[in-house]
Amino acid sequence: MKLPLKIVVGLLAIPLLVGGAKAMFDPTALIDRIGVAPSGVVGLSTIRGALGGLLMGSGAMILTGLIRKNTEWFLAVALLMTVATIGRLVGLGLDGVDPGAVTPAVVEAVIVAVMALAYMKL
Repeated sequence: MKLPLKIVVGLLAIPLLVGGAKAMFDPTALIDRIGVAPSGVVGLSTIRGALGGLLMGSGAMILTGLIRKNTEWFLAVALLMTVATIGRLVGLGLDGVDPGAVTPAVVEAVIVAVMALAYMKL
């Protein structure tokens, strides 16, 4: 079970790193996809830093945990994704349900579950 779980954990790092790099280095390409339009330089900076940084940092923490064989890094990712999921749930409750908001919440919740499982089993 350990090897398949390590593979799944490693595979989770890829979209986080790629998505984070996309947000950081080409934020305007994400406008339609993420539903956020930047307001000038400050808005672009927020997408690059907050979104790109969160995603790339999460991917880097996953890889660090795998390389160093230290599963505490997975808890850090689980915490970040838990807070993001809570924020999405608050949005769904206050702003209404939209499939474009539900899908990322589910993905983040799955990441939380995988990270928690990896922390306990690896």
